[in-house]
Amino acid sequence: MAKRVALAFLGCACALAVGACCLVGVARWTGDDSLLRALIPQVGSIEVIGDEARTAMYDGQRYRERASMTSILLMGHDANQNEALNGQVDFLMVAAIDTESGETTLIYIPRDTMVDVERTYSHTDEYADTMRLQVAAAFAYGSDFEHSAERMRDTVSRLLFNVPIEYYLVLDVNGVGALADAVGGVEVVALQDVPKTDMREGQPYVLKGEQARQYVVERDEAVAWSAMDRLERQEQFMRAFASRFFDTVRADPFAAMGILDELDDQVLTDLGSSQMAYLVSLYLRHGIGDLRAVTLEGESTYNEQTGYEEYELDEDAVLRTLLDVYYEPVGA
Repeated sequence: MAKRVALAFLGCACALAVGACCLVGVARWTGDDSLLRALIPQVGSIEVIGDEARTAMYDGQRYRERASMTSILLMGHDANQNEALNGQVDFLMVAAIDTESGETTLIYIPRDTMVDVERTYSHTDEYADTMRLQVAAAFAYGSDFEHSAERMRDTVSRLLFNVPIEYYLVLDVNGVGALADAVGGVEVVALQDVPKTDMREGQPYVLKGEQARQYVVERDEAVAWSAMDRLERQEQFMRAFASRFFDTVRADPFAAMGILDELDDQVLTDLGSSQMAYLVSLYLRHGIGDLRAVTLEGESTYNEQTGYEEYELDEDAVLRTLLDVYYEPVGA
């Protein structure tokens, strides 16, 4: 996988460096088609019209599917797998990408979001039972990491009213430092005091190495809702890294290879070479100025029986978010 991704970036970088358009053209032709998959509106409270334009009605307003959309589930794995389970995720988001304009929305899903998880027997794909758990735990089940990622993708899709999620990308959180180092550091102004570090709210930092990992990962589990505070830092880091990455690659297309080298052992994805090349060329053409982020709304509670924090989504708010991202209003 890493070699396929590296070759895709190398091809794209070479094309940019010599001013040729062949690879980007091929990536656009093959990648664009394979990135897109029919978006079937299966949202509970949407009345599906069912015509070729894929329109739907909600609260008296007609919406039309944005046919150029694709989705990638981004996961940060906590690297805490054991003999029985495959570990959990520290951050979870869906990148909803308009493959024509490059407009991207990061839909953040709090790790404590409660969802029905289909559990399996240890390191197998044999169904054991279904249990209401935090969504972060859905990754733990499956015969290997690939199956865990696929199961997590299916779980999140169901959580989002069956909006299709075409691809996944899993990053070992221990790779965050290498990620930051590869672009020369990520500049942020600390949003909070970061537990277990000397980073203080309001202070500027150029995050590298272990400090970058700490900024994205650390939280005080003894403090209520600390995962939500950490989510704000993760969103900030992702925005800053993306901006730095594309500035770096735009100035030196071959820099993409160095970044990939740093991530060789930390990334698992089912994105193919043509899709990856197309996405890189898309963002290099349009930039990431339209990158926006939204956290799914809900209510946080504390379960005294389990001792865990729980986050119940506001389904109507989630529905409005999905309509805003994947659909566009049309005349009534």
